[in-house]
Amino acid sequence: MATTLAFEYVTSAVSLLRSDGIVVHVVNDSGAAENAHVVIYQNTGAGASPVADSGSVEIAPTWTWGFAFTVSQSGEYWVRIQATSEFLIPKASFERLQNSVWSPLVSYRPSDFAILTLQPHRRRLLPSSGQCLPRISDLRALAPGRFCVLQCWGTARRAMAEGAISIGMLQPLKPTTAVPSSYRPRARAGGRD
Repeated sequence: MATTLAFEYVTSAVSLLRSDGIVVHVVNDSGAAENAHVVIYQNTGAGASPVADSGSVEIAPTWTWGFAFTVSQSGEYWVRIQATSEFLIPKASFERLQNSVWSPLVSYRPSDFAILTLQPHRRRLLPSSGQCLPRISDLRALAPGRFCVLQCWGTARRAMAEGAISIGMLQPLKPTTAVPSSYRPRARAGGRD
């Protein structure tokens, strides 16, 4: 069983109300037992405070482990999942009880997280598709006069703000899809598009 936490998966903050829930699942897709550690944080005026901590949990091969937390105080919450192997596959869901059914408000699938390596030092990994295109003008050059559907980790807005959109994450709409005549690209503040 590996015990050195080598990878970290982090969500962004999500606004939740009292009695909302946070659910984390981790699948072990390796041939050996692996460890995961989940910490749920609440943002405060003085930084983030841990509100739930799973401790280190051993997950058997091909097993799914889950960790859940019910919010006791409205606020912004985020999740950090640490893992011993890239074969531990995480998912996190921020949920609300509606009509006796838990409904996801925001879900993080495996590729939606900010992914970091912890060894030999903590650093963020870029999306697996490789080179990033930080400017919207670069995106327009790929498909002039057409919209692009952004298939990226997290929301398109966050990915664009972080400059984390890459060619491998873009998929042009079918050529038969008309661009509305009212469409006008908006310039960003500071003159950069």
